[in-house]
Amino acid sequence: MKFSYVGMAPDKTVKKGIIKAQTEREARALIEAQQINIVLLKKKGSKAMQKEMSFGHVSDVNLLFFVKHLAIMLKAGIAIFEALTMLKEQAKGRMKIVLQSVLDRVESGETLSDALSKYPKDFPELFVQLVGSGELSGTLEKNLNYISEFMEKEIDLKKKVRGAMLYPAIVFVAVIGLTMAVGLFVLPQIIPLFASLDVKLPLSTRVLIWFAEFFRDYGILVVIFVILGSFLTPVFLELKMMKPISHRIYLRLPIAGTIIRYLSISRFFRVLATLMDAGLPIDESLAISGKIIHNVRYRNSIGKMRTSVMQGNDLADIMAQNSFLFPVLVGHMMKVGEKSGNLVDSLNYVGIFYESEADDKLKNLSTLLEPVLLIFIGSVVAFVAISIIGPIYSLSSGI
Repeated sequence: MKFSYVGMAPDKTVKKGIIKAQTEREARALIEAQQINIVLLKKKGSKAMQKEMSFGHVSDVNLLFFVKHLAIMLKAGIAIFEALTMLKEQAKGRMKIVLQSVLDRVESGETLSDALSKYPKDFPELFVQLVGSGELSGTLEKNLNYISEFMEKEIDLKKKVRGAMLYPAIVFVAVIGLTMAVGLFVLPQIIPLFASLDVKLPLSTRVLIWFAEFFRDYGILVVIFVILGSFLTPVFLELKMMKPISHRIYLRLPIAGTIIRYLSISRFFRVLATLMDAGLPIDESLAISGKIIHNVRYRNSIGKMRTSVMQGNDLADIMAQNSFLFPVLVGHMMKVGEKSGNLVDSLNYVGIFYESEADDKLKNLSTLLEPVLLIFIGSVVAFVAISIIGPIYSLSSGI
């Protein structure tokens, strides 16, 4: 097999080439025998690598690991190419493949930000813009620290959201599964019993029989419909033509809508604070921040905000025009920040405050859903029990 390599000769010149060897260890030995200090060594023509590049994306944890370690290496005085090479050697899976490609591009003369921008699935625009700004201003290490702090908060927030919704989701799925199991396997067995009883059946029993007959005839179709619906409904709601409608509805939902608004506000202001603290102008920071927010209504509002700011209007006055998306507190904090010259501090405060508020709402939602789901389960069990016992009691009373 063939290996391509990049290395440094004793006279400090860069040496590149291709060498044939049975294993990577043999290739290293052959290259080092030429007194070349290997910087990069890779196997050529790997189809598996090309295939893996087209699927998935780098996880948030791997990206955070990359950013933090790159910042540490740059602080220690290690050259960017050597630092990327060392991180590539430590990486696994898709991250290793992506870093190899980034290394090749940096080696060919591209800046790090340009190389990273070729992989938008793995490196968000916020990441790329801060790296590019750091390269231009000579503050790459500082900007990498901004990115790592932001990502740590993002990962922590995602964990809180998942943790708060895990128990209600499990209970809800269990309820649906139990209901379908009863409808498919239990109720069809009791229909002959009720049909043979020579008594007037109560309403609840007649409803139960109708439900049982429906599941007996169409149960498989119902199961298929529920499974397909659970997968296709989110896809349908996220279609480009549906987003303006569905995202507006999301924000109006009781409790959940408030949580979505608070999370959107928190993320927007934390991203905006990070970008402005890194030295990016406010118009460019607003443009990038708008792309980070998932909700279309917020994204459109931020786009209009950027246009208004470029026309010379104050940020606080613009936000005050839409008190639903940006509560009164936000406008007051922006006004204080603009007047005092500490806008970044105000942005950070708002981001942290609404992140805390969203966290509290999530905990309350989880606490609220638990008794509601338990009451629902109890009601279903009670209805089935009454429907079955009722006619049997009526029959025994008539004897």
